[in-house]
Amino acid sequence: MAYSRTSAVERQRAKFEVTFGVARHQLLDELRLLNVSELVISSNIPLRRDGLPYANHSPPEDPGVAVYFNLDGDPYVLACDRWNKVKDNLRAIGLHVLAMRGMQRWGLVAPSKLLWDINFCPPAKTRGGLFWEFCQRLHLTRLNLLTDN
Repeated sequence: MAYSRTSAVERQRAKFEVTFGVARHQLLDELRLLNVSELVISSNIPLRRDGLPYANHSPPEDPGVAVYFNLDGDPYVLACDRWNKVKDNLRAIGLHVLAMRGMQRWGLVAPSKLLWDINFCPPAKTRGGLFWEFCQRLHLTRLNLLTDN
């Protein structure tokens, strides 16, 4: 499923009270606890040498964030551009993963079942076009942070 983009005039100011660094760290921590692999965070923020987005950066024109990962061997993506700052879109995705993990802990459903219908990436053999060419280049900067403490 493709995410529909939020137009710039529809983006809102979020009420999340976290810095970019905290939003990034908490998202990575939630994904580590979810036990994902092949993690890629995509945004218009320059990357550090370790592949993570810089915490101190100029605000980009497009604040959207997409997080690509594998869960139980299947590829998924979570994306958000509702908020007018990258840090807030990162935070929203982190809170989404936190809620999914809660559902798993409370015995409601496995995260992969929650993600299947809305966030599953098409298999490689169906991929094509500029978007997937971009994704292939993006995978050159894969993050292997989930094993780092």
